[in-house]
Amino acid sequence: MNKKNQAFSLVELSIVIIILGLLVASVTVGKDLIQAAQLRGLISQIHGFETQTSTFKLKYDALPGDISNADKRGLGSNNGDDDGVLEDGTADTTPDTANYELVYFWEHLNNAGFADGAYDGDSTNGVIGETFPKAKHGGGIVVYGVSGVNYYHIGIEDSTAGSPSTLSFADSLVPEDAFSIDNKLDDGYPLKGKMVARSASCSSDPSSFTCANTAITTTSGGASQTAGEACVLQSSGTQDADLDEYDFETTVNKCQLRLQMNN
Repeated sequence: MNKKNQAFSLVELSIVIIILGLLVASVTVGKDLIQAAQLRGLISQIHGFETQTSTFKLKYDALPGDISNADKRGLGSNNGDDDGVLEDGTADTTPDTANYELVYFWEHLNNAGFADGAYDGDSTNGVIGETFPKAKHGGGIVVYGVSGVNYYHIGIEDSTAGSPSTLSFADSLVPEDAFSIDNKLDDGYPLKGKMVARSASCSSDPSSFTCANTAITTTSGGASQTAGEACVLQSSGTQDADLDEYDFETTVNKCQLRLQMNN
């Protein structure tokens, strides 16, 4: 006699559990592979910017964005001042607006045929993917000069509307990913070397350049002696650039990265 309501046997249940386990494992592995590919893509992207900038400088004898005769070299109508430092052109000399050489940089690379995207050089726009390149891992990338040194900064959002628009910095990396990039491009330490960590953890104006330009400490934000709280795990009560590390137990975006240009 056929029974309409029969329970699963232990063997059948075991097979179902195994299949579900394999599905979960494949999803997890798939996410890890995507994450690894994004990190490799971001590292290659930074290498590409360095190569593009060096090639541009060899050809035009000036930095993109900073070149003073761009209009005469087929690079568009926006000229820099050729002083070797990437500036936003405002009177306070703080590079906190999406303006002048900070946006011309990407436009000049694009018009020279070196960039891997089309950028508008528009100081009233400031949108990721239009004025600034989108980072392969998420968020955007900006360039600027501070105290005569030029940097790439990984970790911006669309700029705040205005004329010019205001740069908006944001944490775009979990500490473990920030470490992977830092370790590949520099020394793997968040507080020293050519690449250093930054964090939007200031008590006021966390999206401002002032915060992004502030070194990470337990006081300024971005570091903690308690694991799982911040970008940087501080080893003791006193900051130590040789001992403090990226906090691998923090699983949310808490880091930005700033890399000194090779120019």
